[in-house]
Parts: sequence; C-alpha cells; structure tokens
Amino acid sequence: EGAVSLKSPQHSDMSASHVMATIPNASFESHAAFSGTYSTTIVPDEWTVSPSGKNGKAGPCQSPSTSNPWFSTNTIPDGATALFIQCNAVVSTTITISQTGRYRFSLYALARSGYSLHSLRISIGDKQLAVLKTYDPVFRRYEWETPSLEAGSYLLQLEGMNASTLRSTVIDNLRMELIEPQVSDIVVVSNGSFEWSDLFGSDANPNWFAFPPSNAG
Repeated sequence: EGAVSLKSPQHSDMSASHVMATIPNASFESHAAFSGTYSTTIVPDEWTVSPSGKNGKAGPCQSPSTSNPWFSTNTIPDGATALFIQCNAVVSTTITISQTGRYRFSLYALARSGYSLHSLRISIGDKQLAVLKTYDPVFRRYEWETPSLEAGSYLLQLEGMNASTLRSTVIDNLRMELIEPQVSDIVVVSNGSFEWSDLFGSDANPNWFAFPPSNAG
C-alpha cells in the first residue's frame, strides 16, 4: 500500500497477474565453483558484494549440514544455493521494472543459529523499503509492498546493519511482482502509505523511525 489512489470504478478489477520485475540470479544459483559448504570470496553472478571490516562478509552457501555455520537442517527453498549476509556486509544488483505500478517484493530469510536479531536494510534506488530483523533459524517468506514505481532500472540493495558480533541472515528466492498497474485516470498521492524516505539509522544506531523523515514526498 505504497500510494493512495483515486480511481474510477471501472478499474476496480484491473489485473496485474504474472508481471514480474527482473531480478538477475534471484536464487543465487549461478556462481563460480567453490569447495565446502560456503564461500566468503565467491560472488554470485550479476551481484556485487561489499565487505566491511573483519566480519562484514557475504557469499553463497549450500548443503545444509553440521559443518555449515549458516544453517544445519533447513532445506534451501529454491535450488541448491542461498546467500548469507554477515554483520554489515552489503549485497546489491540492478533490477528492471517493465511496467509502472505498485509491486510486492518478497524473499525467504532465516537467522544464523546462535546469532539472531540481525537487521537487514532493503532499499530500491535511493529509498529504504524495509528493515528485516531475522529471529530464528527457519526459512520464512517475508514480503513488502512498494509505492508506485516508474518503469526502468533500479539498484536493489540489502545492507547488514550490525557491525559487531556475528549476527547473520541467509536469503533466497527474491521476487518482485506487480500488484497494481498505474492507469491514466489514477491520481497518485505521493508516498501515500509513507513507505519511502531517505535512509535512516546506522550500524551503531539502527533506528526504526525518523522524526521528521526527509525526502518522503
């Protein structure tokens, strides 16, 4: 519910089914070979990893087992590879939106066992969409709705917000589906559900609110 829309009744049943934004390598299956159950040096194809300090690392992980520090029993939701993000590492890719409208962004995520309460800031372009805090070592699907987005290319970024300890999140199967196309007789109230603002919070102080928020339409 990212925008308040005023629309005529004849558009109340408009369909947005099966229109997807393009997220490259969305389940991290394409990558160079690596030995063991995970890698801190291999980067999934079409993604960028920005490590930070000693512990801010990210990379592909596979084969749930007792030798895998990220998850020992959970089955990877899609394929054989997921992506771990530890501490304040940042991962990003460029997504493509083919049709203007509101989208539902979703992913699977779990917390590293023993290192939960990891905060992960999700941004599209230069705006924060959500902050995900992972609590338990079970893959669950999380979803958020965006305000109306113009067709085009955007930087999708997932940023760890914990500089200390080894708190970590594992993600898989990212999706972004159109839920409401924009039509010509809709009047969009900018940021009508208050989803967009400038980024707020930091590694040391991951705020959940801003008073007042800036660049919020």
